[in-house]
Amino acid sequence: MSKYAVVGNPVSHSLSPQIHARFAQQFNERITYTRILSSANDFPKTLDRFFELDGQGLNITLPFKETAVRWVDHLSDDARLAQAVNTISRNASGYIGHNTDGVGLVRDLRLHHKLDLSGLNTLILGAGGAAKGIIGPLLRAGAKISIANRTVAKAKNLALHLVEYGLTQKGDIPVYALDACEGKYDLVLNATSAEATGQSLDSSEVCVGAFCYDLFYQLDRPTSFCNLAAKQQALCTADGLGMLVEQAAEAYLIWRGKRPKTGPVIESLRKS
Repeated sequence: MSKYAVVGNPVSHSLSPQIHARFAQQFNERITYTRILSSANDFPKTLDRFFELDGQGLNITLPFKETAVRWVDHLSDDARLAQAVNTISRNASGYIGHNTDGVGLVRDLRLHHKLDLSGLNTLILGAGGAAKGIIGPLLRAGAKISIANRTVAKAKNLALHLVEYGLTQKGDIPVYALDACEGKYDLVLNATSAEATGQSLDSSEVCVGAFCYDLFYQLDRPTSFCNLAAKQQALCTADGLGMLVEQAAEAYLIWRGKRPKTGPVIESLRKS
């Protein structure tokens, strides 16, 4: 039986075991998928032990996505751009680090929310790891990106990072402070850590008439950002559960060569 797991700290909240169990059922495949709690000091040894015991693939969650970059032998293009790994596979050449977050987001927006991203005026709130993970696939999908962050210098560094990777030209991506955004947007993506850290998200009235999407998700109630967007008269709001399932489906495809159907899994998780 093929063995998979997610490594993080904390990790008890992860929905990945339920998601991958549902994927395996679609193909009548037998797999095991567990949660592994690791300390920062033990993280490399945790990965070593898992694969020494015939593990086939790992998901990596906070706070180890950046650390995993140094553990793998090779990086996918998206993982190299993000400098973060959330999926590890292996082949004859060694361990490969992938980042499926951005692909998962784009697939959720296209498949489940019916958005055509080409030319869509898009504002990303935040310039940290979550923003780095999604920005490459969004640009490839044709979205027109602006970035807003509490620290403008960090947003500028992210914009320059994209120039270094040849994805944009200097000056292509406008950057703003969160409370001083300019322009009207079709799509606003919350990639800040405000929900997880309990901070307030101070932003200008950027959500008016926009599709507003929170990368964070909560099964039992709307996120704080979704509530803020609704107050600002957003066109509609969505949280990141679909992105979570879609990025997991991308990992399943990497590991097993099959793409699961995601709609039924998203629906079942909402009901549960």
